[in-house]
Amino acid sequence: MEKDFGQPSMLFDQHHRHTGSLYGAFAFGILVLTCFASYFTFSPRFFVVADWAVPVSFTLGAAYATLGIIGSSIFDCSRAMPAALYYTLQCGILTALLFISPIRGFFGVIVLPLMSQAIFDLRPRWAVVVGLYLFGINTAVWGIP
Repeated sequence: MEKDFGQPSMLFDQHHRHTGSLYGAFAFGILVLTCFASYFTFSPRFFVVADWAVPVSFTLGAAYATLGIIGSSIFDCSRAMPAALYYTLQCGILTALLFISPIRGFFGVIVLPLMSQAIFDLRPRWAVVVGLYLFGINTAVWGIP
């Protein structure tokens, strides 16, 4: 039996297709901006980090938000390889962001837009894999002083 490469992958759930709506992009951007607003509400003495950590965090945050907002037009998440590439790239950015960022606590909600996209884009099994990974890194970051 030949595989039909024109058909959607088993990774993608046709019933919950992510439309990349303006509302979704707005929500993604606003949540990321809200998380980064924490940098401006805490006293500078709250941060005990290297000088490079804050600019790198902002750069990673910009990459994460940009990819999250326009990612559906760049990556065709109805196919396995682009979907896997998109979610691997976003999870990698989030991992670096959470471990580099001096902000803990509320900043962890920055994973929610990606989790939401995974729920809409992926089959439940793969959305659970993404969710467990995001939960794991969000919990693991507390082990670092």
